[in-house]
Amino acid sequence: PLTDGLVVISNAAIKRDLVRRLEPAPAEGWTDVKAALTAAQAMLRRADLTSHKTVVVFLTDGEPEVPNPSPTYEDEALALARSLGVPILAIALTPAAQTPFLNRLASETGGTVVPADDAADLLDAYLEALGQIKDRTILQPQTSASPQAALFRVDPALAPYVEAVSFVVSKSTAVTAQLIGPDGWQVRAGDPGVTFALLDDPRFAVLTVAHPPGGVWGFRLEGHGSVEARAILRSRLRVQVNTPRRFHEVGRPMPIVVQLVEEQPDGQVVKIIGDASFSATITRPDGRRESLDRFYDDGTHGDVRAGDGAYTRLYVNADRPGSYTIAVHGRKGMVPAERTLRVEVIPFPKIVVDEPLDMRYDIRSEPLPLRVHLTGGTPPLLDHGSMVARVTAPSGAVHEVAMRFESGTYRGSFLPTEDGVYVVEFVTRDATYKGLPYTHTARARFTARIVPTITIEAEPLDLRNVELATARQGITVTVAVASTGQRPEPVSVRLEGMPGFTLTDGSPFQVSAGDRTEFTLRLVAGPEVRPGTVQGRLVFGARKGVDLKGTVVPVRVRLSQPTLRVSPTPLDFGAPAGCFDWSSRLVVTVESTSQHPETVYLSLEGTAGLDLEPTTVEVPPGTSRLTLGITPAEALSPGEYKARLVIRGREGLQIEPESAVPVRLRVAPIWVRCRGPVAGGGVFLTLLLVGTVVILRRAWEVTRPPTVSGTLRHWPAGQPGATEEIDLTALRRTTLSVGRSEDCDVSIPDPSLVEEHAVLRAEKLGDEVQILLEPLGEVRKGYRAIHAAITLRHEDTFTMGTREFQYLSDEGE
Repeated sequence: PLTDGLVVISNAAIKRDLVRRLEPAPAEGWTDVKAALTAAQAMLRRADLTSHKTVVVFLTDGEPEVPNPSPTYEDEALALARSLGVPILAIALTPAAQTPFLNRLASETGGTVVPADDAADLLDAYLEALGQIKDRTILQPQTSASPQAALFRVDPALAPYVEAVSFVVSKSTAVTAQLIGPDGWQVRAGDPGVTFALLDDPRFAVLTVAHPPGGVWGFRLEGHGSVEARAILRSRLRVQVNTPRRFHEVGRPMPIVVQLVEEQPDGQVVKIIGDASFSATITRPDGRRESLDRFYDDGTHGDVRAGDGAYTRLYVNADRPGSYTIAVHGRKGMVPAERTLRVEVIPFPKIVVDEPLDMRYDIRSEPLPLRVHLTGGTPPLLDHGSMVARVTAPSGAVHEVAMRFESGTYRGSFLPTEDGVYVVEFVTRDATYKGLPYTHTARARFTARIVPTITIEAEPLDLRNVELATARQGITVTVAVASTGQRPEPVSVRLEGMPGFTLTDGSPFQVSAGDRTEFTLRLVAGPEVRPGTVQGRLVFGARKGVDLKGTVVPVRVRLSQPTLRVSPTPLDFGAPAGCFDWSSRLVVTVESTSQHPETVYLSLEGTAGLDLEPTTVEVPPGTSRLTLGITPAEALSPGEYKARLVIRGREGLQIEPESAVPVRLRVAPIWVRCRGPVAGGGVFLTLLLVGTVVILRRAWEVTRPPTVSGTLRHWPAGQPGATEEIDLTALRRTTLSVGRSEDCDVSIPDPSLVEEHAVLRAEKLGDEVQILLEPLGEVRKGYRAIHAAITLRHEDTFTMGTREFQYLSDEGE
C-alpha cells in the first residue's frame, strides 16, 4: 500500500500529498488478489470506521494469478473478501478482467463491477465509484473535444444544495484548458472561493469552487488532442439509481428504478416521496436517442409498490448489445438533479443440450448420459450456481439429477426404468452472470425402451477334488443371476463338453424382476465316468430381446477314486505259537489314497473255529502297517486251514484286491507245539520257514503292482544351474501326476505348466517294469510334440511348457 492506513482528506495539502504519492506507482508483479485483500484488511483494522461509509475500490486487469496457486486459492480470497464486512467496488480494466470471479467478489460483498474497457474509461469508472459512496453528482460536458469548450450548467435552483463543485479535465499535453465562470472570467488558483487547485501537471487540471453561483461553467480548450472533462458536484440533493446495474441482458425489458434523496446537515439521508418527478434520456449503442418522459410511483408501468419513493419505468428497447447511456433527470419541485449512468447490454450465455438427443435409446444396465454447455456471453461461464436436470418420466414421476461441472461442461447421468417418452428440463440454482440472476433453462426429450439385462454372476467354477462316488450322487453348484428387467425372466442352462455328466434342476428357471436370485444346479456323473480331470462349461440362454452377460461359465473338476490296497497277498499266518492257548500274528501293509482316515471292517470267511482281531480299524491316508491276529475259537485238529479275509468300507471306497484276500494257517500237533525244540526238528522247521518265506515273497513280487521308480530332474529353460531333483521311488506310487497344481503328486510352481500337465505310470512288461510318460498338456521331445504315452529310458530329456526335464532310472540303464 502507498500509505500506512486510510487517509482522511481534510484539506488541500493532504490532497496534494496523496496525488504526489500516487503518481509514481507503476503496476508490477502478479495479480495476487488475496494479498491485496489482506492489505485492505490491515488498513481497515487501523482506521476509525464509525463515522464514515466505507468501501474497498479494487482495480484489476484479469483473473487471480500467483505462482503455484493452491486449488482453493479463489475460495480463500472470496472468504477473505466477505470477512472485510464492506462492499467491494471492482473496476475491471479491459473486457478480459470481467471474469466470473470478479462478479462473485462484488456480489458476495454487496458491491458492484464497474467495467473500464481501456485506460480512457478509468476516469468515469472512479467517478462512478465515488458517486456511489459520497454526496457526489457527476455532470457530463455539453461539448468535450478541443478546440471547443466543455460546458457545464449549474442550475441556479440547485445552487442552494451544492456545497462545492470540482472541475476536472484530463487532456493531451498539447491542449491547454482554462476554467471560465458564469461571469465570463477565468477562474484561477487563489481566487475567492477556490478551495483547491492542481494546475502544475500538463496532463490534467483540477479546480474546486465552494458554493458556486448558478449558470454556465466550462473549460476553454485550445490545441489539438484528446480531452475528458467532468464536473463533480458535492450536492446534498442527488439522484440514486437502484436498477439497472452495470450489466443487463440483451432482449429483456430493462427496469429503471430511481429515487431522489437529500442529505441533511446532520448527515442523515432523506428519501423524497411525492414531491419528486423523473424523466430519462437514453442513448443507444447506434447513437439513436430515446426518451422516457415520466416515471411512476403508483404501482404501474413496472413499479413494484406505490408511494415508496422508488420511481420506475420499463425500457423495452434493450434489443442491441452495447453501451447504453442513461441520463436521469430528477426534480424536487422545481429544483433539478441529474444522474448519468452507463449500462452494458450484453448477451447472456444460452444452455445448449448435448445429450440426450431427440431419439430412441435402448436402455440396458448403463445410465443415459446428460450433458449441457453454455454458449455465448463473454465469457460463457456463470459467476456461480449449480445446474440441475429435472427428468419427467412417462408415468409423471419427476427425478432430479445434480450436474457436475467439468472443463466447461455440466455432466450427469440418469437410468430410465420405464418405457416411453421422457422430458428433461435443465435449470440453474442460485446462479448469477455478471452479478445478475441467471434464469435460463433448456429442454430436451427422448424415448426410452428398457432392454432387460441378465447378468450371470459366476466366476469359472473350479470344483477341485471330488470323489467319484460323490459325483455320481450329484455335485451341487450355486449360481447367482441378477436382472434389471421389470418382470420375471426365464433363463435356460445346459452343460457342454463333459461327456458322462448330466445337469439336473437346471432349465429353465425364473429370475426375479429387478433383483438378484441364486439358483442351485446339480452335476451328476454317469457310471461310465472314470477318475481324472474333467472340463466343460455351463451355457446360459435367455429370450430374444434380453441382454445376457456371462453366457458361458467354465467348469473344471478333478475326480478321484479313493483306493485301499492290501499287501502281501495271500496272507500266510504260518504256524501258530503256543501250546494250548496259541495265536498267530501277521503285519499287513495298507496303502490308502483317500484324503481322510477311512474306517474298514474285517472278517474271516470260509472256515469255522478261528477268530480275527481286530475286526474294525481306522486307516489313515498314505501307507500304514496293521497287525492282524488269529486265535482259535475252539479246538482245532492239526492241519492246514484256508480262509478269506473280507475287507469292507464305505460306499465309494475301492478295495484292492477286489475279491477277498486268501489266508493260510497251519496248525501243528499239540506235541509239536508243546515240546522243546530239538536240533533236527529246529533245523527242519527253519528250512521249512525259509522256504515258505521265499515262496511267499516270490508270489508277492509277481502279484503286486509296480511303482514308479527313478529320479526326475527339472530346470527353467536355459538355466541348468537351477536344477531340482525329485526321488520318484520314494513316493511309492503306481502313478504320479505332474503339473502346476498343489494337488499334483509332483507340484512344480511354474506358470508355463497347466494345472495337471502329465502323468508318470509304471507298467510290467514280462519281468521288466517300464516307466511311461502320458501327456495331458503340451509335451515335446526334441522338436516333436508328444500326443500319446511314451516309454522313458535312462537320461531321456523332454520339455513341458518352458521347463526342461530329464529322467534317470535307478539302474542307470
